[in-house]
Amino acid sequence: MDSPELARLANQWLLVDTSVWLRIDKYGDVLQKLLGSIASKYSCTLAVHNLIVQEFMSYTISQSVYNARLGYMNNFASLPIDKAIQETAIHITRLYAVNKITSPSIVDTVSAAMIKKYEGKLYFLTNDIKDFPFSLFNPFSIWPFDGDHGNEVFAFYEYNPNRYLKQEQKLVKATTA
Repeated sequence: MDSPELARLANQWLLVDTSVWLRIDKYGDVLQKLLGSIASKYSCTLAVHNLIVQEFMSYTISQSVYNARLGYMNNFASLPIDKAIQETAIHITRLYAVNKITSPSIVDTVSAAMIKKYEGKLYFLTNDIKDFPFSLFNPFSIWPFDGDHGNEVFAFYEYNPNRYLKQEQKLVKATTA
């Protein structure tokens, strides 16, 4: 994929959401090669965190599929979830609530907290765009994919401090009203 927007991934990290791994598992080589070519072209490191791996593995019953998936996940950098990320994830849950986004998954809020913590160094790729509101994050590249059941969309996100600050202000206003 040749995209000027993706140039910001050069020598950075790309956190890949469970939704993408599930699509790669479903559609195979096409998406895997595309993701591999992006990583290669921009020299970016593909990453996961333990909750992404856990969520991906939770869809697995067969021991052989489990072993294959776990082996595959072990090929990617694993980002640690520290106390600061956990606290930010809890706070992001409140920011989501202000925007009427209820019941975000812990996987999504931890991923969002990581994007915030490593601003400018860590980007995010997801197929579940509803889980990453534009009010907090900037989708800088969108690519459509013709899936088995119609069109699917993959989006690359980055942290947007201005949007985040606006949501902080909205939260303060909501809690003091």
